[in-house]
Amino acid sequence: MQMRDFPNPKLNLPKEFKDSTDAHMNRSLDAVASYLESIGHYIYTDIDLNYTVADPKHIHTWIQRLISANLLRSLYLRNAFVEMFNSRNTTGIYLPLKAWFETAALLASILDLLSKDLNADELHKKLEPFMLGNRGKGTLRVGEVDSVNVQTMIEKGDEYLEKMAKRDARIKSDSGLDKFFTNYYDVASNPTHPSFDAHEIVGGIQEGGIWHAKDSNEIRRDVVERYRHYAGLLLTPMFVKSLCEKLFEIEGKYFDTLKNPRYFEAA
Repeated sequence: MQMRDFPNPKLNLPKEFKDSTDAHMNRSLDAVASYLESIGHYIYTDIDLNYTVADPKHIHTWIQRLISANLLRSLYLRNAFVEMFNSRNTTGIYLPLKAWFETAALLASILDLLSKDLNADELHKKLEPFMLGNRGKGTLRVGEVDSVNVQTMIEKGDEYLEKMAKRDARIKSDSGLDKFFTNYYDVASNPTHPSFDAHEIVGGIQEGGIWHAKDSNEIRRDVVERYRHYAGLLLTPMFVKSLCEKLFEIEGKYFDTLKNPRYFEAA
């Protein structure tokens, strides 16, 4: 597949965003716009997972599959956010943003494991919940492996930023990055569940204890008004790109030996 053939809807920005001189806003929106080009070349396809456990290639094929599947999924999540944003569905934008944010947290968790001195067997055991795990306690769940708790991955995202801050003085000086993943995951989570924040998107408590339900035009305008609430989540594409760069510094030479085609270059 060629990148130009992949669905990649453009952001339809409101005038307030187009005219903005906010460098952080413009940088994050540009990253959303260019996400496909930023991470597409990290995705592989037709990955042969049939190596025996004793073969050194075994664990690396599964790592390649884990990264590729989550990055490809994140492209569709990005598109879902753009579609919600373009339709000015303020309620709907948090659902894909939350899931997209989790992509960065998962990659941070993988990077954390690859940075440790683990042998192939130990690494496979640690990665199995990411590779084969599912959630659920009902009779309809698939498999018996429990997936990693999302909050654990979010904490790895915080640790990743802490390590970045130690290497880059510009990041260290920004106190807003302290527990950044945890704080913004809370911001993203509440509107996706029946909660006060979710209810307040579609209405609000007015003076005198009156709850007023917003009309559709008010909801549409909230895409601009609530930007400060979801702005941090729009840093996700930059986090994902940075994490991919570091993951491929570690795994790139192993991936080259697997001879698997890149998704956007496959015949």
